[in-house]
Amino acid sequence: MATLKDIAGLAGVNVSTVSKALRGSNDINAKTAANIRELAEKVGYVLPALRSADTKSAARAEGEEVTPEKSVGLIFPELASQYYNDIQRAFCEKIRNEGYRPVIVLTEFDRRREINAIRAFLRDGVSGIFLLTENSSHLNDIRRIVGKVRTPFMLVCAGNNIDFCDSIGINHTMGAVLALNHLIELGHRRIAFIGEQNTALRMNSFISTMREHGLELPDRYVVCLEERFEECGYIGMKRLLAEPEAPTAVFAAYDNIAYGAMRAIREAGLRIPEDISIIGIDDNPTSKYMFPSLTSVVSPTNDIGELAAVLLRKRMEGEHTVAYQSVSLCPTLKVYESTAEPRGGAPADEKDE
Repeated sequence: MATLKDIAGLAGVNVSTVSKALRGSNDINAKTAANIRELAEKVGYVLPALRSADTKSAARAEGEEVTPEKSVGLIFPELASQYYNDIQRAFCEKIRNEGYRPVIVLTEFDRRREINAIRAFLRDGVSGIFLLTENSSHLNDIRRIVGKVRTPFMLVCAGNNIDFCDSIGINHTMGAVLALNHLIELGHRRIAFIGEQNTALRMNSFISTMREHGLELPDRYVVCLEERFEECGYIGMKRLLAEPEAPTAVFAAYDNIAYGAMRAIREAGLRIPEDISIIGIDDNPTSKYMFPSLTSVVSPTNDIGELAAVLLRKRMEGEHTVAYQSVSLCPTLKVYESTAEPRGGAPADEKDE
C-alpha cells in the first residue's frame, strides 16, 4: 500500500505538504495540491480518517496495518467545513467503538472522484462504504455499481426514496423554510441569499421557498460566488450593499459565509439586526460567540454521523437483512441576536390583520 512518503517522493515535496493537500487544506498552492491528489489517485492511496489522540488505544491503532475485513471506506466532499467535519467525526467515533477502522477519501465535490473512490474501496474489500454526496444527479451511476456487489453501502444525500441501499436524507428545503419563515414572521420581505458554488441545493431551496411565499426575488438578491467561507460572505454582502435598495435581511448558505457578511455590514456603518438581519445554517460553535450572536438553522450533523454508523454496522454484521432503510432528518432553528423586525416594523398589511 502506498504511503504519504511515497507520494511526497513522486511529487517532489515533503510529507507535510502531501498531508495538507489530501486533507483539503488551503495553506498550499492549488496547482501543487491538484498534482498531489492526482498522484495519490494513481497509486491508490486513501487517507486514514482523523483519529482521537486522547487515548492509548487510539494511538496504538494509528500504527496498525489496515486490514480490509475491518475497514470502512468513507467518501466525503471535504473536511474543511464544519458541517462535513462534524458528520465525519461522529461517524468515525461510533464506528471505531464497534471495532472498525475508518479510511477516508476526499473528492472536492467531484462526481468522477466519488465513483472512482467507490470502485477502489470495492477492489480493496472493505467491510462497508459510507458516501456523503451533494451530487444527487448521478445516483443511477452509483446504483449500477453498488447493485452488483454485496458490500454494504450507506448513502447520505439530498435525494429521497433511495431504494438500492440504506440512506439518510438531508432536508435542505426544510432548512430554507425554517430560516425564511422566521424572517418573514419578523416582517422582512426584501430577503437576499449569499452562497457559493457548492451550495446550489440550499440556494435552490431558498428560491423555491421565496416563490411559495409569493415574495419578489430580484436576480441581484441571489449572490453565488466562486469564493468560499468568510470571503464569500464579505464580497457577497458588499455587492448587496451597493444596490440602490439593499435587502433588510440576508440568508447565508452556512455560518462562515454569515461571518464575512457581518463584517461587511459593520464596515458600512450599519447595525445588526437594527439595519440588516442575518441568518446562517449549521450553528457552528463560534456562532453564539459572534457579536451579535448568529441566528442559525441547526443541521443534525451528530445524529447523521452516528445513525449512519449504526445502520452500516448492522448491515455489515448481518443484523439487517430486510429492505433498505431510508431516513430523513430535519433541521431546527436557534434564534439568537442577529435577527429582528426590519426598521419600521412589519409591513402595513400585516399590522392591520
